[in-house]
Amino acid sequence: MQVGRRRLRVRLIPAGLACALVLAVSPASAMASGAVSADGGARVAAGPTGSRVAADAKLIATNAKLQAIAEPRGAIGVYWDQARGGFGVLIPASGRGSTLSATDFRAVDTSVVVHTSTVPQATLDGIGPMLQARDFHPAARKYSYGWHHNVVNDTLVVETDAPYDVMAPVREKFGSTITIRYGATGLSRRLADPEPHWGGAGWRPQGTQTICSTGFTVQSASGARFMLTAGHCAPFLATAFSISDGYYFGLVVSRAPFPTYDIELLGGSTYQGVIYTGAPGQAESAAFVAGAGDAVLGYPNYCRSGITSLEQCGHTATSYSGVLCSVEVPEGCIPGLLTTEGGLTSRPGDSGGPFYVYSVDGLTVHARGTVIGHGATTNYLQRWGTAAQWFGISIVVEF
Repeated sequence: MQVGRRRLRVRLIPAGLACALVLAVSPASAMASGAVSADGGARVAAGPTGSRVAADAKLIATNAKLQAIAEPRGAIGVYWDQARGGFGVLIPASGRGSTLSATDFRAVDTSVVVHTSTVPQATLDGIGPMLQARDFHPAARKYSYGWHHNVVNDTLVVETDAPYDVMAPVREKFGSTITIRYGATGLSRRLADPEPHWGGAGWRPQGTQTICSTGFTVQSASGARFMLTAGHCAPFLATAFSISDGYYFGLVVSRAPFPTYDIELLGGSTYQGVIYTGAPGQAESAAFVAGAGDAVLGYPNYCRSGITSLEQCGHTATSYSGVLCSVEVPEGCIPGLLTTEGGLTSRPGDSGGPFYVYSVDGLTVHARGTVIGHGATTNYLQRWGTAAQWFGISIVVEF
């Protein structure tokens, strides 16, 4: 049985995570705001005051129209060019998609610039199989690898925790056509969150030391509520509890095929359309969720929240085609991931946490995905649309 919205509360939690909980928005103020998603324009990461700017509310719709034309015809990606203030489309140098031009997008009422990628097709086709096989060096299987094509600056980025010498065969084969970044790479994993549960809280499968974060409260067509999180956190029917105080989070009642997808649903407890916010060193806060959709590539002010990193903003969405091969996942690589650059990368415990954009007024948030893992400078995330389509769910909005 679902309960009504719980009294938004103040809770003390251990030092190092936060000091107290202060709600950022009330239902009344959220309704007055209009809760329009700005996809980044509502929150600027730089500056101690968290200043806000206005943004075009049509951005999401325009992006979707361009994607509907570009993706089926083989374009690499559609992105927002912040410097130019318009959309760009990146196409391959040869093969399917290479003949697209600006005229193909004339049905969409916006200025579009089409760019041809400088990354050779052989690199685009070859980097994935080589890294997934992990047989290019005797020690290759000891390490994790993530890669994505940054559509915004047309760079194929490979990230790994492997030593420089292990990556020598990859450098020799692809040379300057890829950018390798060395640093912590792998899966990412608040303390005692009572019912109804919120996103951005910490949880663990019973009997394990694994720590993950809750994502967003969602609902089925019948109105049954669940909590969306990362699929690598726990197997089907695992029992979930809060990290402290033993609050029951439910069971893993549905899990998409892993590692094709990295998403699962917790069910059997109560859940509310609220996520924890608040950056390190600030009072812990929370925000109501006002909607959901996919991220716009090139938009620079996305945020994420999790038990380890707390709230981090300033992330620029860069690709829909990220792949993460982690030494922690023997089943294989996780494909089709949203990637971001800029801002701090996720840390163990952040997996499953919410990835979102603030509304124009800065009071509510809009879901854009869930945290999966990280590279040296990149976050890897599961897109909202992927979860919505696979599970047949919608976001819970309670105001």
